[in-house]
Amino acid sequence: MNLTFQASPPAGSERVLRLDDGSGHEQQFPLQGPSTVSVLVQVPRGRSQLLVKTDPAPTSEADAIFVSLPHAEPATGTPVLQAQPISPDPGF
Repeated sequence: MNLTFQASPPAGSERVLRLDDGSGHEQQFPLQGPSTVSVLVQVPRGRSQLLVKTDPAPTSEADAIFVSLPHAEPATGTPVLQAQPISPDPGF
């Protein structure tokens, strides 16, 4: 799947957003302003997760990276992350 979303650092700052699949693989995305983040992810059937990180951790809501408009679409290519399964039940 191609996971895509918008990410914005706090106004006037630069941050690095990190996506971690929990198995030792991580992708970093430098943010200098509103950005589109796109990454190929292998997603198993059911419910799964990726971790969204940044350093330093935000100390307030105003200091946090704003993430919006997430969506996933079928894609071809080699995934760089593998979402970790939480439950085999897809929830629908």
